[in-house]
Amino acid sequence: AEQLTCETNADRTMQIRALILENTFLSLPRLVPSALPILGPFAFLCHQKWDSASKIGLIPHRIPILMMSGLLDEVVPKEHMQCLWQLVIRRGTTAEEKEKEETIKERKLEDTETPPLEGKRYTIFEHARTNSMYAEFEGGAHSKTPSYQGSDMILMSSSCR
Repeated sequence: AEQLTCETNADRTMQIRALILENTFLSLPRLVPSALPILGPFAFLCHQKWDSASKIGLIPHRIPILMMSGLLDEVVPKEHMQCLWQLVIRRGTTAEEKEKEETIKERKLEDTETPPLEGKRYTIFEHARTNSMYAEFEGGAHSKTPSYQGSDMILMSSSCR
């Protein structure tokens, strides 16, 4: 996200068509307590920030973002992706709009609706104003969400927009 915001600030937004995030954390210091609990009290010493939470709002709202989160991720807590999603859907809004609850379309796909999933489920949240999507894979783990059956269907549906 940090590199992307640098590029968008350099007026290269026409070259960037979309962004895909998979199991991304809010910031490195916020990840340390859950990823390495013994080092949690020393997270403030982390000089590398990788602060996605502060950068994601700088990405123009016209750039769609697809976020994929594995709920069984053993490194990045699902709450990090859920917080990032809230920041994504608030991009480019006025203070008045931020106070209003935006309607987010949620779909729970069951086995019978999507045979290729073979018993695995996921939830998709779509946000029309930013043309962004957030998918939570019940069986997805860290770095294994794209190989999760059904993620190819999400990529295809988001690319057709």
